[in-house]
Amino acid sequence: MKALMWRYGLELVDIPIPPVEGDEVLGKVLVAVFGIIDKAIGTGFLPHKEVIAGSMALIRIIEPAINQDYVREGELCLVKPRCLSRTHGLDTDGFLSEYCKARKECIVRLPQKTQPSMDLMLAFEFSYVDDLLNSLEGNDIVIMGCNLDALVLSVSLSSKYNVTVICRNGKIRKHIASTGANIVKPERVRGEYDAAILVSYTLSEGIDVVKLLKDRATIVIPPTHPPYYISSKNVKRLIKIFIPTLQSPNYGYPYIKRLPKNVLKEFIAATKELKDVSSLARYFDRVYYFAHSIEIR
Repeated sequence: MKALMWRYGLELVDIPIPPVEGDEVLGKVLVAVFGIIDKAIGTGFLPHKEVIAGSMALIRIIEPAINQDYVREGELCLVKPRCLSRTHGLDTDGFLSEYCKARKECIVRLPQKTQPSMDLMLAFEFSYVDDLLNSLEGNDIVIMGCNLDALVLSVSLSSKYNVTVICRNGKIRKHIASTGANIVKPERVRGEYDAAILVSYTLSEGIDVVKLLKDRATIVIPPTHPPYYISSKNVKRLIKIFIPTLQSPNYGYPYIKRLPKNVLKEFIAATKELKDVSSLARYFDRVYYFAHSIEIR
């Protein structure tokens, strides 16, 4: 099968279809995502193993796990980016390939009539926002990052919280500003916040996150993001780390539907060619790979 692997950068290779064992399933990749985890690797922020890239996917089950009836051949499933202490596309194989394997604990079953689409993948990716809204405490929230994630979170949170976004990027800055969020450059951020949401794969350009937080505040790490190393010098705080839960895409649709389609087109690209993913990733926040048999929609 063809696959896009992290070696010295991204490399398109021919490798065997992976064998499955135990509670693993084999799937045909219908849609795979080059997203925030992959971008973090591509910029050198995260060290990686020689693994297949692509942190999230929609697959059709070809071979179910042995001695289980959780999923059956032919079923559609989404695969989580982080699961069982592993991160797909970082320290275990991802999904930018023709076929993939996944642990059954990492998959989310879908109705058979589900249509593969970019909206489906976005809704799954941001399904955690529902859990976030039900769990955040306090009024003052800082979002550390300037990307599509920051835009979706600003749209979702600004009506309920006082939202500040640390943002330097001119292309997306105007869209975030339109949500009513307060935008500051990294060197000008001040104040004490009840929660910080980390969506920057460079950890907001070296800002000491903890210094911005009140005592007993919360640091939120989205489940679609890479693991972050958080450190702070000479500051004593009681801080909670919260990783919201990815859920069914049904929980994410209300949040992505608030985004104008023309805005999404600025930051998302789609292709049916694995070889094009790397070049598109230089210009877009997300790149979706669709199998040749699947219509791009």
